Amino acid sequence: MDAMVLTILAVLPVLAVLLVMAAQPLFELWDARASERDAAHPGAPAPLSDDTVAPLPVAPAAYPEALGDVAAALRVPAPRRPLVPVSRPAARA
Repeated sequence: MDAMVLTILAVLPVLAVLLVMAAQPLFELWDARASERDAAHPGAPAPLSDDTVAPLPVAPAAYPEALGDVAAALRVPAPRRPLVPVSRPAARA
């Protein structure tokens, strides 16, 4: 009896993930229909296109990349000293 309950509890999260994956197209269909309904209203504002850039947040961002400044994060500092090859002792025969 205990093994059956443990098996059910182990399989339940997998089934939940599969259910969500199977329902994804249905959610996308509902979203598309809602967008069509919203576009049908004459007083509704126009939806944002892909070319429209969202306004920047007023609060400071946790990561500067969020503001579009990736150059600061990609800078590589100069080496502190020149690299010197390390010589290994000769192997004894």
